[in-house]
Amino acid sequence: MTAEVQRNYRAMTLAELADRLKDEATDSGRRRLILEFVEEYRWEPMAQRSPLLEQRPALTGDPRYDAFLAALAEHLAYHDQLSAPEWVQDGDRFLEEWWFPIDLPAVRADALVHSPGAFRIRGIFLGSGALERA
Repeated sequence: MTAEVQRNYRAMTLAELADRLKDEATDSGRRRLILEFVEEYRWEPMAQRSPLLEQRPALTGDPRYDAFLAALAEHLAYHDQLSAPEWVQDGDRFLEEWWFPIDLPAVRADALVHSPGAFRIRGIFLGSGALERA
């Protein structure tokens, strides 16, 4: 990376991720964007992470991803021993029906057992390693 690129780099916020999810038409593209956000978040120094989660993201137009963003914010905050933003408890951040982003029988069984709590309480079930890059 050149010095100019390094100087201008800024990690994506969760609110910016929501805007990008609105513009992405496919679930696979949305998963790619989410993994990109998670990777950028993890590369940030600890002191820079909380501001990436604070602003309430606009609704994406898909309740599944609105709930996913809240779960992700709560999950990341928990693992970094940060306070979760208040907006993660908003009623429009929970699903009425369960959602398995990868809906394969083997993944379903794994997701029922291993999905992180912040996702599970919102009705989202992820297989182990779902938030890791391949």
